[in-house]
Amino acid sequence: MDLKLGDKRMVFDPWLTGPAFARGWWLLHEPPSDWLERLCQADLIYISHMHSDHLSYPTLKKLAGRRPDIPIYVGKTERPVFWNLNQSGVQLTNINVVPFGIWQQVDKNLRFMILMDGVHPEMDTCIIVEYKGHKILNTVDCTRPNGGRLPMKVDLMMSDFAGGASGFPMTFSGGKFTDVHRGRRRSSSLTQCPTCSGPPA
Repeated sequence: MDLKLGDKRMVFDPWLTGPAFARGWWLLHEPPSDWLERLCQADLIYISHMHSDHLSYPTLKKLAGRRPDIPIYVGKTERPVFWNLNQSGVQLTNINVVPFGIWQQVDKNLRFMILMDGVHPEMDTCIIVEYKGHKILNTVDCTRPNGGRLPMKVDLMMSDFAGGASGFPMTFSGGKFTDVHRGRRRSSSLTQCPTCSGPPA
């Protein structure tokens, strides 16, 4: 994910070359030919967790060859995101491990906060970005982002299709759409009974 917010550029979980999961996953589409130049121009990178489709050492190795000091932000998880950095041979010099739930100010208009997953707090994170009062929530792979306490008035939410590496679609409850659905379901069950022919005689 590449976000341009004013004159700042944030990149989330760059996987742009090489395989993931012991060569079990490969990129579905060829990235743009200038992907490395674009990645090097980022003002900061956020890496959500240690899985190789989010923490791509082949991508970061190419990045480190050009810009080893690029600011990279990760949440302060029990299992460190970069637990394998020394063995990887990737030379990055500006990795910032930040606590959950604390705003990180980028400039006067832009800030972000890393939040933990309620199901896998030891390793999984998501991020909320606020730019000029507009909020973007990226739940990444979190099964229960921030323990289910989602921020109010989010302008854009990005989520995975199948939370927690599951085949079932990710769903959230609460808010006006849940209330509308409950009302329709109750109304439907009161007015439709295919096995009933009417009141008892």
